[in-house]
This record gives sequence, structure tokens and C-alpha cells, in this order.
Amino acid sequence: MARTGESGHRGHAIAPLPPPRHHGSPRRIPAWRITCARYTLPAALAPMHFANPAGFYALLALPVIVLIHSLQERSRRLRVSTLFLLERIAPESVSGSRLERWRQSLPFWMQMLAAVLLAWVLAQPRWLRQDSVQTVVLVMDSSASMSAFPNQTRSELRHVLGAWSGSAAHTRWHAIESDPRKPTLFTGASVEGLLAALDKFRPTKGTHDISDALSTARGLLRGGDGTIIFVTDHRVSLPADISVLAVGEPSPNAGWSGVSVDAPFRWTALLTNHSEQTQVREWWIEHDKTTSPTHASVTIEPGRTLSLHGELPDDVTQATLCLTSDAFPLDDRAPMIRPRPVPVRISVRTAGESGKLVQSMLAALDGVNFVKTDEAADLTVAEIGEDSPTDAILLDSDAPTSAKLDPSLVVAEHHALTEDLTWMGLLCARPRQLAVLESDVPLLWRNNEPLALLRNTSSADGKAVRQLMLNWDIHHSNASRLPAMVVMLQRFVESVRAQIPGERVINADCGQEIPLPDAVLAGTLTAQTAAGPQPFRGSAPDEPGFFQVMQTGTNDAALRGAACFADARESDLTKCDSYDGTGERRKETAMRLTEADPLTPLWLLGVLACLLTAWGSRPGAARSASDNPAAAGLRPAA
Repeated sequence: MARTGESGHRGHAIAPLPPPRHHGSPRRIPAWRITCARYTLPAALAPMHFANPAGFYALLALPVIVLIHSLQERSRRLRVSTLFLLERIAPESVSGSRLERWRQSLPFWMQMLAAVLLAWVLAQPRWLRQDSVQTVVLVMDSSASMSAFPNQTRSELRHVLGAWSGSAAHTRWHAIESDPRKPTLFTGASVEGLLAALDKFRPTKGTHDISDALSTARGLLRGGDGTIIFVTDHRVSLPADISVLAVGEPSPNAGWSGVSVDAPFRWTALLTNHSEQTQVREWWIEHDKTTSPTHASVTIEPGRTLSLHGELPDDVTQATLCLTSDAFPLDDRAPMIRPRPVPVRISVRTAGESGKLVQSMLAALDGVNFVKTDEAADLTVAEIGEDSPTDAILLDSDAPTSAKLDPSLVVAEHHALTEDLTWMGLLCARPRQLAVLESDVPLLWRNNEPLALLRNTSSADGKAVRQLMLNWDIHHSNASRLPAMVVMLQRFVESVRAQIPGERVINADCGQEIPLPDAVLAGTLTAQTAAGPQPFRGSAPDEPGFFQVMQTGTNDAALRGAACFADARESDLTKCDSYDGTGERRKETAMRLTEADPLTPLWLLGVLACLLTAWGSRPGAARSASDNPAAAGLRPAA
């Protein structure tokens, strides 16, 4: 808000001392000022706030006063000894309507003025300090569910920000997203510029942590007086220094909640009803080989999930599952592409039973080919102690049949290969003595002995390799029946696949991390999406659709894929609600940046003076009524 009012200096030119005396020249006279203590206010120009707007309800006394003064005065009976006083006075009606035409009187106007002054005092006017400055930081929730209420959010923000802009003479606005990867939306002093920037806000992220964004917002307030407002679509509990503005309403929604694609092009999709009422929708498949897709109707019970599956022809490379649209559009379309993972070539060197068992586990994984020589392999399966020219899975030699199984507890380290896996049911023989090097990363322990570790070393030709060392006899154990064993092997194979060069064709969830070879990541990558090119940040786009990751300066695609929105928590709109928690904070800010009306004692004295004047004028009215017996409703004595 622009600064208003005079600065207090007169409009004379600066001259050496002594100052010249102005006798006949006109002077610019500053606006009349009210001065109270340390506060100076241009009375006609300074903006004001009312700390208690409910005080204006006192103005309801005005029609009550008018009504009272319009009531017909009640007749009074007075006994007299003669009627000659009434002979020349026309009789007046003392019955009929209780209301009569309003007539001016001094008590009436004094009472009206007292009511107006009292309403002004009760509303608690406060004058805005012209040097007041505040900072308002908006943290926009990047959650995808916010996209269901774009118009309501813009309308509410225009109303709320307009109220905040009047809380100080100068306001510094900041707008950021709760997704720390996104750039700042706006920084400036114009509320209209802020609203225009928010029109470009596109929330597409799944469920995420907002603590980093709140820390950034707190950093923007250092050294100044300000407020942080978190804009979301549901009620949320946040620290006391964060105000919440929620804009939303419970809405029914049904959509795709996940798609998986297997070779050659067999797909399975989940269709979920995120509401408390039955949904009837139509779905169909769009691809470049058909111009008139067949529509099918499906009925989904409240809270239920249906599984749909099918297979596309060999000449179709990409397709989209479509659903009739609703308020939440992100889960109404599920793109999918024919997958083509980079093959991992595996050489199995060990001939023992453990080697055969691990080979059977690896054969169950997608995109795995077995080769006979180490030179053609990307991954080698060998025994502990053997050298390998590639990344390797090293196994312990077969234990004697007389070895006893150890039921002791297995403890897993926090690592990407073992995260969220349960190893408590593993039964195996006691492991061999294995030295743990400084560069080793232990994965599994039993009785302070390493069962599995990840070793970073070098091959004979100096190439950096990683070795997953499984330090127990897998054949004489129940490892093959533990899901954790297969998952850990799959994760290690995928980490090897991520470093193999070649074009990848994958299906991913929106925002899912996509590993690429280090040699590819060393260059500049650009993601080509339906919204246009954007820098590749190591993950799939936040919006569903097909995309390509291109290496800058070449026409080669490092990756082609389809991103599908599959966050069922964001698709559930039943908990959306509207809530404005900024009112109290805005009131506190206004009280801090304004000064109370210095004339409040004068207004109170005026109320008292008006009431006393109205009361003091009543005896004169009574005497004038007594001089007019007809007006007083006099009756002759019976």
C-alpha cells in the first residue's frame, strides 16, 4: 500500500542560517493533524481498521429510538373542577393506532447521536501506522488433490489476500510450493502480481513431506514482521506459527490407481472408487491403431477396487486407459507403453547347488539373459574369494550336511537393498569367518558375524565393481523360501541394470525416481513432455503422460516412458474441507501495526453529554404538555 499523508515538513527552500522571513509569500499548509502522545495522524487520509466490527451492531439502536419516539404518548387522567378550559380546543383522538407521525425533538437527536458515538467506540477504530511493514509468505500445497478446486482456491485467495494487504502500509509477498524442487512462484509488493502468479500454479505431486518448505518460509521472515499461510484443501495440524487456509469440499471420485505392464503388452489396471456412493463409469482404450475405441460400462461399489486386464496387439507400442472425467482429472487417464528393459547378462561361474539355486531365482526376473563367458556378462555369480571382472554376487561354498542350522536372530542394516525386508525367519548354518573391510557396507548380521555385505572394490583391469557377498550356504538353508531373499537379489540386479548403457522403455508412476547410468547423468538431460521440454531431475514427470529423456546436443533418447498417476491417497477427496485459520493471526497483526483512536475518551464524554442533554430536556417537555390539557388527554371530573 502506498504511503499516505504529509511528512510534516513545510515547503520552504533550504537556505543558509539565519532563515529568511516570509512576510507576504503564501505557504503550503499541511493537513490537519491529530497528535496524541507519540502518534501523529492525518485524520482525513490515514487508513483505519476496526478491531471489533461487531460493535457496529449497536447501530441497531437507531431504528429502536425512532420507533420509541413514534409511539403515541399515553393519555393521563387529571381531575378538574370546570370545563371552560377545554371549550375552544378541538378534541384529539386518544385511541386507534398506537403510532403517530414522528416529530423532531432535542432528546431524539441526542439519543441518536449517543448511539452513533457508542457504536464507533465499541467498534474500536485503529489507525494504520504509515511506517508499518509486514511480510506474508504463502506455502501452496503441491498435493495433486488441490487440482480439484482451482476456481474455489483462486476466489478465496483473492478475498483473504485482499484483507491481508490492508493490515500494513507496506506488504512484502512471497509464494512458494511445498514441493522443494519447484521454483519460487512470486516475490514482490503487488498483491495483483501475486494473484496472477498463482493462476499458473499447477499442483501435481503425490503425498509428500512439507517440513522443508515450512523451514524455507520461516527463513523468509527473518528480520521482519510477518506471517506464514499454508494453503491446502483439508484441515491439518501445524505448528502455532503457521496459519492454515483450507479450500475444498468432500467430492466423489473414481479413477485408475495403478497400472502394470508385462511383455509383450499384457496390462493389468486397478480402478478404485474413492467415495461413499456407487459410481457408474465408462472406460475405453485409446491408441494409434484405432480411431473408434469401444466403450464399456463398469459399476464400482463404494470404497471398492476392481482389477481390469487385457493384452494389446503386437503393432501397438503405446496406449492410454481412459475413464469418463470427474472433478479430479489426474487419475482419469492412465498411459502405458510397451516395456523394453535393458537386458542384464549374467554369467554363473559356480557349479555348486547354491549357484544353481541362485540362478533359478535370477531367472524369474524380467530382462535377464544368461551367458557363458565373463567377458560378455554384466553380472557374475561366483564363490567368495574369486575375482570377477564385473559386478558380482559371491556365494559361500556348500557346507557339510552335518552342519546345524542356527536359529539366532538376524539383524538387517538400514540400506536400499534390505529396506522394509524381514529376515527373522532365516535358518542357515554358521557363517564362515569373513573380514569386514573399511569400505564394506554390512547388510545382515547374526551374533556379530556378517551374513551379507556389499563390497566396493576394483577388478584386475582397474574397473570399479560392486560385490554382493552372501556369507552362508544358501542350499542348506531356507533362503529360497524367503521373499526377502528374492527381493534383495532383484534390487541388486536393478542397480546393475541402471549402469548399463542403452535406451530404456519403462512404465513409471508420476514422480517415481528413474535410475540412469552415471555416464548419461554426467551430461545435460531434457525431459520432453506434453507440456513442453523441461530439465530432467531424475524422476518421472509429475503429470500423467508419455515422455522422453533426451541428451542435449544429440537426437538419441536415453529413456522413453509413460507416467501414470497412482497415488490413491491424493485421489481420495472425501476428507477435503474448507477452513480459514488466518483470522486471529490477521487480527493480531492489525493490532500490532496500528494505533488506537486517540479521541476515544472524547467520544465517551460525548456519549455522556448527549444522554445528559436528552434527560435534562424532559422537564421542559413535561411543562409544555401540562399547559395544554387537551394534548395531555385531560378529562373532566365525573
